[in-house]
Amino acid sequence: MKNKQTLWTLLNNQANPKGIEIPMIQRDYAQGRENKVVSNLRKTFLKDIRKKTEAYLNGEISQKIELDFIYGSLENSKFIPLDGQQRLTTLYLLNFYLSIRDRNWASESHVFKKFTYQTRTSSKDFCSHLTDRKTFETLEAAFLLSEDKQSLNLSKIIKDQHWYFLAWNHDPTIQSMLVMLDEIHREFFASKITFEKLIDANEELISFYQLNIETYGLSDSLYIKMNARGKVLSDFENFKAKFQNCFREKHPALIKEFSDKIDGIWCDMMWDFTKPTELDGTMEKSNLVDVPLLNFIQFVSEMLYYHSGVDSEQDFHFDFELIEKVYQLEDNLRFLIDSFDLFYNLGIKDHLKKIDLTFEMIFSDSYVPGKVSLFEPNVNLFRRCIFKTSFDIREKLMLYSLLLYGTKQNSSIEVTTNLKDYLRICRNYIFNINQFQKDTVGSNLRKENYAAICKTLEEFYEEKDVYTKLLSENFEVNFYKLYVKHEKEKALLFNSKPELKELIHKLEDHNHLKGALYNLPINDTIENIQALVDNFYEIWEERFDGQIARALLAIGDYSIHVGGSNLGGIHFFGKKDKWNRILVARDKNSGYNEKIKNVLDQFFKEIRSIEGSMVQRFTTLKRKANVNELWRKLFIDNSIIWKGGSNNFSFYSDEDNDLRIEKLNGTNVLGIHKNAILEIIFNKITEQGIEIEFKEARYSEQSYLLLKTTIRVYAHRGAFQFENIDIKNDHSHLLNQFSVVELTPTSYKLIIGNNDNLETVLNFINKIL
Repeated sequence: MKNKQTLWTLLNNQANPKGIEIPMIQRDYAQGRENKVVSNLRKTFLKDIRKKTEAYLNGEISQKIELDFIYGSLENSKFIPLDGQQRLTTLYLLNFYLSIRDRNWASESHVFKKFTYQTRTSSKDFCSHLTDRKTFETLEAAFLLSEDKQSLNLSKIIKDQHWYFLAWNHDPTIQSMLVMLDEIHREFFASKITFEKLIDANEELISFYQLNIETYGLSDSLYIKMNARGKVLSDFENFKAKFQNCFREKHPALIKEFSDKIDGIWCDMMWDFTKPTELDGTMEKSNLVDVPLLNFIQFVSEMLYYHSGVDSEQDFHFDFELIEKVYQLEDNLRFLIDSFDLFYNLGIKDHLKKIDLTFEMIFSDSYVPGKVSLFEPNVNLFRRCIFKTSFDIREKLMLYSLLLYGTKQNSSIEVTTNLKDYLRICRNYIFNINQFQKDTVGSNLRKENYAAICKTLEEFYEEKDVYTKLLSENFEVNFYKLYVKHEKEKALLFNSKPELKELIHKLEDHNHLKGALYNLPINDTIENIQALVDNFYEIWEERFDGQIARALLAIGDYSIHVGGSNLGGIHFFGKKDKWNRILVARDKNSGYNEKIKNVLDQFFKEIRSIEGSMVQRFTTLKRKANVNELWRKLFIDNSIIWKGGSNNFSFYSDEDNDLRIEKLNGTNVLGIHKNAILEIIFNKITEQGIEIEFKEARYSEQSYLLLKTTIRVYAHRGAFQFENIDIKNDHSHLLNQFSVVELTPTSYKLIIGNNDNLETVLNFINKIL
């Protein structure tokens, strides 16, 4: 019954002299699809073929590769596969590639013509053109002429041929074949496997068993029934079998424990979580538990991969080659088992309830006394992990921190103050590995730093008092030292003033701070810290952005330089959910921002010293402010500046009286923008019922006011420039009343003083109108 074949013997078989034809009823070639799952399968399949074939040729193993059965029928002198098209196509492309790489295609080119697709006309035509003599010659020449043969892009060369239609970019079979060719090149470029060896009928390096349905009396319906009953193993079942076989000899005791528990108590634990709302409703009931089990293993494996530093050359993906590297280390396999046990031990009977309750006891979405805020509603990191719901690197590192702590506590989680303090320090560290991107703060958790980050999280661990650990002489970390210094300073403060701990924790849990308090005056009396916390929450929870900005400017210029433009440097003053860009700004060398630290220190002292409601205190603060800079005075006194816009402003120069300040809608001048000072003037004039126009600008243009349809008014350095007006002849009486400088017969500059609150220019415009 068995008819052993290689691809080459099947193509040359006298029973099917016209070769192999993939029928129309078959699906497209899929092993070249560009998604993560297929990509991993493709790489694994090709790597296995190469490694095992090379091992056989080197005499290291005696077994060749056999790819099981390929079912089909004979029609019109062709073999029509009903099952096995994917394997056949991949083998075909491998033969095609090696024949070109080895410059050994010429005598066999006619055989390549005997493989084709009927699924689409385009696929059929592509296969025909691919095996033309001219294509072989072009690809061979590319190999010969390329200086960097290993980086050769075969798919690009093929796409550049005159016979390749752009429409073929939408044929999934053609695109998959091109992707597979590139992957084969990467895997087999340096391989000692030759085309000559691969097609040698005596060698049969890669074989399979051909089963002709009609020859063995099998009807089409019987074939379909056979196929329907044969269930494909789930990803989890495949992984489990491979995992157990791989490590059975190296870690026999641990693998037995793993096998027993994953089919027993861990499986039972996951059943509690398998509700229709959590998983795809189309999934078979027997496979419901597989997904969360595999997701948890994948998460732990990824963290161990980076923490152990087993391979610094590539990013983690759930590929068994990387899994092998991770669990070669016995400690890592022990950690995986202990991590599962950690959650199982929370509740032998009602896992779901106990695990949910544990996370509720530890975490919150905002400040709650005795808990650690994660700044978002779903605080159950275990659920997020096993169902992959919003489970990004911050959440992964937080859950990994919990595992690091619990596995050192005999795989148990007792919700103690020390556990929460440890997780708080880890959270502060993780959430403050960030980068400042113009007016936002973004995570700077990069894969190349994961190993150092994981080691630091482990270094934070202390069995009894984590804050004491930070103060020990031998405590040292190698990554983000400046921020860890800030955590040490807080630990020192708690050591000397333990009564401040809960207040500081409340401040840390504010969404604008997330642990970063280095710009705030936290080393003070309990009365002043209580006032600081209360005032901070009241100000940044309830105030309109403009009110906060004006009150801070009454103390000093606290803005952050976020970029440049042709209209000058761009400064950000804080807005809504972006206030953290101001509050947690820091310099590379000091770990804090001295300008902002000084402003905030004085600001909270003043707020604390003034009586009344917060609105009244803000009003008093602005009234008593001693401000020399004209622009800052105008920004404080005029609320219109803070309405609309992004609170990013471009300043043409650093001079205090330069009024060329553009109010931006974003973080650059590409969008619409308008002069902030002219907006004040426009607002005051239109309030009087006088009609004028405000001409907003784009790019590097300056915005201006338009009076009487022709007169333009621009803001300038300590002045306003009037264009298209003859003041000398039409408004000569104004020359004696105002400080006016003639630039041209139709261009004049109106000078104003540093203490002028725009009354001069408003009076001047009113007289013109």
